[in-house]
Amino acid sequence: MSPLCHSIWYGPLLISPALACGSKAHSNIPGLASSIDDLLPNAKQITKLAASGRRDEARQAEEEAIALLGYRKMLLKCGPGTFSWMKVQYQ
Repeated sequence: MSPLCHSIWYGPLLISPALACGSKAHSNIPGLASSIDDLLPNAKQITKLAASGRRDEARQAEEEAIALLGYRKMLLKCGPGTFSWMKVQYQ
């Protein structure tokens, strides 16, 4: 097959993914770490919950936040309630 035939046949396949996003594709990408910065004010709620004696709710909120970062609680045999954070391995 000639190079001209190749470009006619494969050209649209190579161009269409780029066109699917439109000309403003880069404007839809959030700034670096902006989503994390938006969540940081909510982290103070954990401290407020703990200070008001609502430690179980504070621990639950902490566990949800850490899970978003890709970690889970790993219970230790050092004594009741001891734990560490373990990185979740995705396959």
